Amino acid sequence: MLTNDILRRVRYALDLNDAKVIELFALTGHVLDDACLKSMFTKDDEADFVLCTDAIAHCFFSGLIISLRGQKDSDPPSPVRADRLTGNDVLWYLRIALSLRDDDILAILRKGGMEIGKSELSAFFRKKEHSNYRVCQDQMLRNFLAGFTATYRP
Repeated sequence: MLTNDILRRVRYALDLNDAKVIELFALTGHVLDDACLKSMFTKDDEADFVLCTDAIAHCFFSGLIISLRGQKDSDPPSPVRADRLTGNDVLWYLRIALSLRDDDILAILRKGGMEIGKSELSAFFRKKEHSNYRVCQDQMLRNFLAGFTATYRP
């Protein structure tokens, strides 16, 4: 999935307006202007579409965590990640930001039309080096985001 699609779906599900999105980026130390914001959330078939980088997407999700959970005073600001945003990352970010438990995520997936077990779910949150690590494919992520939208914006 394109990072723009992921951000657009999460923004819609959580009903985040432009000011709130700019605030999320500001929490991570990233300044975002209105033109950049508009181009990030336009659809890919429109003229002013600009592909959102993975670093920008990581900033968005990090800002979401800080906004919903708060930043510990003792923790220094985390560095901006530039690695590829994966489906596993999206699941992890939303799990942390919204304090989702395994049962909550399984219920969201069920609403999105996908039924998996707890052991399959735990494989998405393992380290890549672990023998039971599993990659969250695009179809799984689409189903999760559909159920996420149905849950948080019924």
